[in-house]
Amino acid sequence: MSEVGPVGPPIAAAMGRASHLAKQPSSEAAPQRGSDRVELSNAAQLLGKIAALPEVRQELVNRVRLEIATAGYDSAEKMEAILEKVMDDLAG
Repeated sequence: MSEVGPVGPPIAAAMGRASHLAKQPSSEAAPQRGSDRVELSNAAQLLGKIAALPEVRQELVNRVRLEIATAGYDSAEKMEAILEKVMDDLAG
């Protein structure tokens, strides 16, 4: 039979040299990265504004819709209050 020499130590030594070569710093400088930017579409900006709006008071909306539909919203008292607010805004 033929003799086979030990495989372990020479292979381990060769692997150690190869890993040492792989860890050497490159003489080339790493490329510089530019700064990142994010651009939002008009639709995305609008959705952000909508999300920031206060919650809708649905009970109030429903009540006013019913008053408008039954002609109960346009009362003399409400018109007087609106007129006073408009006059105050114009004066101030």
